[in-house]
Amino acid sequence: MTSKSTASIIAELRELAGVSQNELAQRSGVAQPNISFFEKGTKECSFGMLKRFAEALDFDIEVTLVPREVRRELVELRRQRIKVLRMGRGRGAYNLRIVTNADLDDDSVVIVVDLNVGRDARDVELLADDFTALMGRPVTVLSADAGPAPDERHGDTATI
Repeated sequence: MTSKSTASIIAELRELAGVSQNELAQRSGVAQPNISFFEKGTKECSFGMLKRFAEALDFDIEVTLVPREVRRELVELRRQRIKVLRMGRGRGAYNLRIVTNADLDDDSVVIVVDLNVGRDARDVELLADDFTALMGRPVTVLSADAGPAPDERHGDTATI
């Protein structure tokens, strides 16, 4: 799950597990009214409490830390996530990742993609043009199949 409120995460976990608030209360030892408050967002849920709910529902929690230098681009791309993913899919790309790298200048945006079978460098070039037009600044797109990307050497990545 990405960029969701704690309230929506709790409700989604519970619904995925197919349990009621009462059943979650029994499993987690948290009073049902508190679960309702957490799900409505009227009461703030701590990370520890979220972990408790996840464990009660037989889920693990993964946390992704996003480096600050990639944050601006990532926020911009995620704001237009549907459009970005459609553009990628239209060019045969999936698993899009934005890369930050100390060796890249501050204004550069690098996106690493996996390509479907039958797609080639031309699709990568066209996708770079699409993303450049969308973001209003140069975007480099690299195919993960083309060899080590900057993230594999000494940078950080975040999934779009």
